[in-house]
Amino acid sequence: MEILRQDFWTAIGSWAVQAGWNLVSAACIIGGAFLLSWILRVVIRKVVSRIVNGVKKGQNVSDTQALVASPLAAVRVVQRTRTLGSVLMNIVNV
Repeated sequence: MEILRQDFWTAIGSWAVQAGWNLVSAACIIGGAFLLSWILRVVIRKVVSRIVNGVKKGQNVSDTQALVASPLAAVRVVQRTRTLGSVLMNIVNV
C-alpha cells in the first residue's frame, strides 16, 4: 500500500508547501497590480485637476463653463488635459 509509506506523505507535504508559496506569490502580484493601478489613477486625477485649476485660476474664472467665453486657447488646454487624463485612465484600467 503506497499510502502508508512515509516518503509518500513527505512528497505530499512538500507539494503542498510549494503550492502554498505559489499561491502566496500570485496573490502578492495581483495585490501589487491593484495597488499600482490605484496609485496611478490618483496621480492622473491630481495632475489633471491641477492643470485645469491652474488654467481657471489664470483666466480668473471659477467654473469651467465660464472659460467658453474666454480666449479659445484656455478652453483647448482644459479640453486636451481632460482628454489625456481620460485616455491615461483607460490605459491604467486595461
